[in-house]
Amino acid sequence: HSGGNVYAKMAVIDPGTNNDTAIGSVTNNSVDFVTNNTARMRLAAGGGLNVGYLTGLPVTGNAGVSLQPAGNVHCGLAGTGAADVMRFDNANGRIGRIQCDGSATAYITSSDYRLKENVVYDWDATTRLKQLKPARFNFIADADKTVDGFLAHEAQAVVPESVTGTKDEVEVWKDGEELPDGVSVGDNKLDTDGNTIPEMQGIDQAKLVPLLVKTIQELEARITALEG
Repeated sequence: HSGGNVYAKMAVIDPGTNNDTAIGSVTNNSVDFVTNNTARMRLAAGGGLNVGYLTGLPVTGNAGVSLQPAGNVHCGLAGTGAADVMRFDNANGRIGRIQCDGSATAYITSSDYRLKENVVYDWDATTRLKQLKPARFNFIADADKTVDGFLAHEAQAVVPESVTGTKDEVEVWKDGEELPDGVSVGDNKLDTDGNTIPEMQGIDQAKLVPLLVKTIQELEARITALEG
């Protein structure tokens, strides 16, 4: 290795029957990734991956990111001023971010007027709102908890941008995937019992807020007219 030292505190480990090569600590020790004589990332003995802040979780002012084996992601900032902990970009530029300040977290999607055109303020919200079907239900996986919400395909008929996916959609084989013998792109994927695999719909209920606000404004205008 030119221009620096290589610190080896790891080993090639016999992975057993999976025929892969594993590199890491053979004892109950962490594995550090170092640049400029400073540890920047650590794979802890317990399986957590820490970037930035290496000892424990990045909380109480410790800047860094930690991925925990239980599936938890911890993000920490050094200060209390407004700062992004996650940003989302695509070919059009930045389209969203998660930002924290001294007391709260904001989930921000792009909304600048310079990104928009054909802006219209005069439209009938009340009629559309009455088409929504708020319901009470429980999820099959959580039978003892009743919640308020919507069925995704019903909300999609009124506010399409609030819902992802298609009613009764199932997973299909896509171009670029390694296809099993006898299977073509576009064919349904099947589980081990030969059943199709549901592609569940989702909803972003924040997308319903403009409809709610506009309806309240329309109702307030009608009340004012009646009172006059």
